[in-house]
Amino acid sequence: MGDIHQPLHAVAEVDSQYPHGDAGGNYEHISPSVDGVSNLHSVWDSVIYSFTGYPDLPLDDSDWDWYTTEAQTLADTYPVDPSDVNVGDHMGWADESVEISKDYVYPNYGDGSVPS
Repeated sequence: MGDIHQPLHAVAEVDSQYPHGDAGGNYEHISPSVDGVSNLHSVWDSVIYSFTGYPDLPLDDSDWDWYTTEAQTLADTYPVDPSDVNVGDHMGWADESVEISKDYVYPNYGDGSVPS
């Protein structure tokens, strides 16, 4: 199932510009780039510009503490109702990802623009 719960891992916009698909937003360029984020897919991978770049590996104790704190802050800020998880419903996760892409990712976005 991989990352099927992530909106741009479940879709590819197919249109006259991308007749074979936009590779889940990877071909949709951001101009100018924001904090190194240069395509629509990376906007979502960076949690809307919050976590750009790549960590220096291997992580040290301080890094692990920071990531643990950040993960807990996200979990506290955006709690998930267990009844919304749909355990084992992989098709449901994919369907939800497609709906999020249609409702929030692609509307009002034009290639070369910076998503708000």
